[in-house]
Amino acid sequence: MFTETARMLIDKQRSGLFNQAIMEFGALQCVPAAPACFECPFASQCMAYATKKVNLLPVKQGKTKVKERYLYYFHIIQGEKTYLSKRQGKGVWHNLYEFPVLESDVPLKFPELQANPVFQEMFRNIKEIKFRLVLENKKHVLSHRKLFASFYEVIVGKEGDIRAVSDSPGSFIRIPEYAIDAYPVHRLMEFYLENYYETSKQNLHQEARIRKIDVVNNDASSIRP
Repeated sequence: MFTETARMLIDKQRSGLFNQAIMEFGALQCVPAAPACFECPFASQCMAYATKKVNLLPVKQGKTKVKERYLYYFHIIQGEKTYLSKRQGKGVWHNLYEFPVLESDVPLKFPELQANPVFQEMFRNIKEIKFRLVLENKKHVLSHRKLFASFYEVIVGKEGDIRAVSDSPGSFIRIPEYAIDAYPVHRLMEFYLENYYETSKQNLHQEARIRKIDVVNNDASSIRP
């Protein structure tokens, strides 16, 4: 019943956004322990709320074992370009875009990342490269996974390209950095991008302020008797 209802409601042109919205609703509004029914926009249509069975519905089929997964994303900047990968196969992130990623069942230090065959193949053709850890172990909980995501900013030279390997979630595409907003991404990517560009904007404002102070100081010194 739930599957058929979802098929009727889903926007086939924006299925990724629909899936993300359902997950966010379940994570923030209709939570199992204490759902915010009084603030819920669907309260008037909710069978559990109408029959006072919020704590009983839906019937749980057995607790799913939640596994931890560690994701290491690489925000690669090559001139004015960056790289994205499209998630393939089944899963809640199906057809959503993300940066090239290395996945692990255990946490990895940077030297361990460098020693990983996926990492080595990904950057094999790049001669000039610089890594900066921007976000570390951002927690994101799904129904069957507890994810810990770290994001690295990777500045690379203009020569060479980034290689996808068979273990990667999908092949890589190279796009203009400014065009990222045109691609549907999952919540972890949204969180990173919002914070990354806001921080970059603040840094630019700070640099402009410092330059302005320097100019004022130089002008003042030039008119001293």
